[in-house]
Amino acid sequence: MKHTIKILMKLCATVWFMTSCTGSNPVDSSPDIGSWQLVGAGLPEGAGLSGLAFNSKDDIFAGFDWIGSGCDQCGGIFRSTDSGASWNRLSWGYRQVNPYVDALAVNSRNELFVYGGGLRRTSNSGNTWTMLDVPYDPPGPYGGDPIHQLAINTNDHIFAIRLNRGRVYRSTDNGTTWVLTKLGGAYSIAINSKNELFAARDDGFVLHSTNNGASRTERKVVNADVDFPLPKVAINSNDDIFVFVGTYSSTHSSLNMFRSFDNGKNWNKALLSGLFTPVTAIAFNKSGDIFVGSSTGDIGTEEVRYSSVFRSNDNGATWVNTGLTIYGGWFSSLAFDSKGNLFAGAGGAFDMSRVFMLPAEFSQ
Repeated sequence: MKHTIKILMKLCATVWFMTSCTGSNPVDSSPDIGSWQLVGAGLPEGAGLSGLAFNSKDDIFAGFDWIGSGCDQCGGIFRSTDSGASWNRLSWGYRQVNPYVDALAVNSRNELFVYGGGLRRTSNSGNTWTMLDVPYDPPGPYGGDPIHQLAINTNDHIFAIRLNRGRVYRSTDNGTTWVLTKLGGAYSIAINSKNELFAARDDGFVLHSTNNGASRTERKVVNADVDFPLPKVAINSNDDIFVFVGTYSSTHSSLNMFRSFDNGKNWNKALLSGLFTPVTAIAFNKSGDIFVGSSTGDIGTEEVRYSSVFRSNDNGATWVNTGLTIYGGWFSSLAFDSKGNLFAGAGGAFDMSRVFMLPAEFSQ
């Protein structure tokens, strides 16, 4: 189910973009931004932003994972060295035109890892790249098996999740060699301050590993008969664990959040009234406040989709809208720089290639 929905999100974004261009489903695509600032001069028009990553110098890297109509040079990686005010496209090597970027991450040595038609590493901001050989699983029922998440712990060990089969691979030598972990079936992964791994599956379990995925403990979050689609796991600075799950059908949708304050042994549920489903991005500020990108509109229908960024300062018990709403797309990434500024990357249809910043005075 999880993979079908991700594919549908991309297909429907293409449909929305086409209907907007033909005028058959007109909408006002101007965002409501409140205290947010729209940044992103130099980013391509007509591409889907897949993620944001920062290095220790607060350089921002933005990846694009699908190409809109009439956009021939939209894919790849862009970098900003001025808090998003301007962007430049990085050199990409042998596949310079239209690389689809599905995942990116930066290690403690400011090396950038990017998956797009293969995994690459650069130590000089894209001037040169090294190809890395991650084991490739046979195509699953939904086609190929790209990497859709990269995570790096404080030891610079890299974890890569293959999309269709949910297999998690680990590298302890900067991506040169890889081994398959015991965290199979994962949709998302998070790492706490002790480098323990938590991988969320769509069957109601979170897998917990204290040894880099060599073994695991299954932590039951909900009963197997409860819908658990698109689980996104995140961990705050106190090592509290949060799992956001969107439950939906053709006539009903709701969003649940499950919290654990004891390393996944026990969980409590919060029905998140007022938020949309699904949650597509999560970030925590220095005080532990939670920020989420949350979307609405039935995937696969002609209903216009819109998304907002919400904030909670009580571990998810209550939420307020931060004032940022986009129409026709979703937030693919939320991330803080070292100064406490919050950046939101928008993917999807009408608000493609947009990056917003909430200054630290409002986000901390």
